[in-house]
Amino acid sequence: MPVNVTAYEAELEQLVNRSRLALAEMESVITKIKNYESLATTSSQKAQQEANEATQFSNKAQQEANEAIQAAQRAQNEMKEAMDASQRAQAEMKEATDAAQKAQAEAQAADKAKQDAMADAQAADKAKQDALADAQAAEKAKQDAVNDAQAAEKAKQDAQADAQEADKHKQDALADAQAADKA
Repeated sequence: MPVNVTAYEAELEQLVNRSRLALAEMESVITKIKNYESLATTSSQKAQQEANEATQFSNKAQQEANEAIQAAQRAQNEMKEAMDASQRAQAEMKEATDAAQKAQAEAQAADKAKQDAMADAQAADKAKQDALADAQAAEKAKQDAVNDAQAAEKAKQDAQADAQEADKHKQDALADAQAADKA
């Protein structure tokens, strides 16, 4: 049964195109993830700044408590608020760190998917080359078969000619024998 090389090549070409499209999508995902990493870094810096401000505010509250007993209760309230702000800042910093780690893991996964897509594209290209080689081999085998058929036909014709020649010699010999009998 003849191989439909054109259809097979078209199918392989579609596979290569899909692999390239997947590569482009992976590049887009990587760009988005890098943007997320940048946002996470900015959030972490903001949280650190808030933590520093909260620490300064706490120190100021302690100093005011030492300087004025009358303002001790107010300073303690401010210190509690500062501690709450510090805890919130620490929680935000932890969330930012977690987001950065998640973004890094997603970037690694996206890079691996990109490498896998490249490997798939290379495999598809190799399959296309193998199919072309198989098609060339099939064409050569077809030509060899045609050549063999032509050689067989020529041998058949040569054998028929030899048989006719032998039959002619046989008839000539019979004629010679009959002539000898008459003599």
